[in-house]
Amino acid sequence: MAARIDIDEQLARDVRDGSERAFEVIVARYRRPLLHYCRHMLTREQAEEAVQETFLRAYTGLRRGDVVRQLRPWLYRIARNSSLNVLRAERTCGEGRPEPALGRPPEEMLELQHSLRGLVAGVKSLPPRQRYALVSSELEGRSHAEIAAALGVSAGAVRSLLNRARDGVRGAHRTPSCLFLV
Repeated sequence: MAARIDIDEQLARDVRDGSERAFEVIVARYRRPLLHYCRHMLTREQAEEAVQETFLRAYTGLRRGDVVRQLRPWLYRIARNSSLNVLRAERTCGEGRPEPALGRPPEEMLELQHSLRGLVAGVKSLPPRQRYALVSSELEGRSHAEIAAALGVSAGAVRSLLNRARDGVRGAHRTPSCLFLV
């Protein structure tokens, strides 16, 4: 994991110094996981738009000289904000009247918001290894083999960690199972 961070830091410095190739490597490395992450909030088309916006903002920031301590979390934060921007843009239609987010009525959105808060609280309450496995799998789209290598365990142990994590989150708050890509 430390090697990835070192490589990411070097790539960010190279982009800041004007290397187009370094940015291409960043895009190749993070496009798929960011798309997977954005798909949790958006349609496929919207997620593509959010990821494009993410990379545009990242490139602009790096070229401007923004100091990036850890590239991966920085990109995910930009992707989250870009996704929220896409949702805000989609909500406003016609004569500026807001449209229910994701085409759902406000009561349903309130219930979903409550469930999502419970989900976040449930994830935060997990033991660190379970939390890492769940976030790596569900939000970052990492394979069981990648997670196993990062944790120094077998792929079977990762499956077990993921099952316990999902059970723990569901038990902590009655979270709709559709929020997990099982």
